[in-house]
Amino acid sequence: MASLVALVRLEGLRRLRAPSATALLVGLAAALVASLALPGEAHGRAAAALEGALAALAVAAALVAAGAAASLPADRAAGAAAWLAATGAPVPARRAAPALAAAGLAVGVAAAGAGLVAAIAGATGLAVPTRVAHPIAVRTPTVLVAAAPGRAASEATLPAGDGPFEVDVAPRWRRDALDAAAAGTLRLVVRDADGARTLEVPARGTVAVGEPRGPVTLAAADPRVDVVLRGARRLGPAVPPWLNALLAGLLVGLACACGAPLAALLARGTSAATAGVATALLLLVGATREALLGMAAGADALAGGAAAAAVLRGAVALAPDLAALAAVGDAAAGRALSAASFARLLPAVAHAGVVAALLAFVPDRRPRR
Repeated sequence: MASLVALVRLEGLRRLRAPSATALLVGLAAALVASLALPGEAHGRAAAALEGALAALAVAAALVAAGAAASLPADRAAGAAAWLAATGAPVPARRAAPALAAAGLAVGVAAAGAGLVAAIAGATGLAVPTRVAHPIAVRTPTVLVAAAPGRAASEATLPAGDGPFEVDVAPRWRRDALDAAAAGTLRLVVRDADGARTLEVPARGTVAVGEPRGPVTLAAADPRVDVVLRGARRLGPAVPPWLNALLAGLLVGLACACGAPLAALLARGTSAATAGVATALLLLVGATREALLGMAAGADALAGGAAAAAVLRGAVALAPDLAALAAVGDAAAGRALSAASFARLLPAVAHAGVVAALLAFVPDRRPRR
């Protein structure tokens, strides 16, 4: 264990002293400043600034994690393998050190960057007001349909509770709804003990409904547009915005760090550039896995689309599951992260563990003669 810690420390110092580290930090600082300087009204600007900053941190952390691919090929080219072997460190420790160092640096960059963003946002009035969000079990059906000739209405009922709540909606346009689609808004009917009211809401996104009395019934107001109810939550106590931003940065760093063992493993048999690019692409695939799986399902329905669907599913199977990065949107929307947000990282951590085990036992590539 002592030899592994020493090697990780040496590898981390080597990465920090590299010229690429300075370039990365300068680029990250520029991206963070640009995200905090976005124009717009106060609340929207704060949310966009936090989301942009977290996206910049994700890119930086992913690049740091993919940088684990550089150490092993460089050691092979410089003939450092013999020197490392002479230190007496176990072979698994020598192979795992670059991955562990890159993973630690990725987490550190993301967490430190998030702390800086939180401090600047608090000082400039760009902190996103944050509250605890409690998911509400939505009773079926979740597709709201307005009554029309020959068609019955379909509504959803949410249980009573204390505090304001919000719902996630999306439109499903009917064929005769082109003019409604062009308007870019939906109309949602909300009924509670005080009566009914109609809300004009964005065509896609989150809608704040307020604090209703008793059970709430949601219904579509326009027979040309069905409303898909994707989720609902009740808002609880306030949480310090700086803490939520820091947790979001930590989650981003942990998610990207899961790619470091993959970069080191790929570098066992290929060049640093190839392994780094492949790792970055797989991290991107892992972050967009839900969309890619949806594309694969759509490709299956097309003639000749089975091959494309198989390629998409194969890429998703190889990549770590980074669906937990959806919490970035929650943080920007003012919803507090919880233990459940970090629990969604477990599949990615398991993926990294399996890859790390392979890394420890895959033999070195023999140098060309």
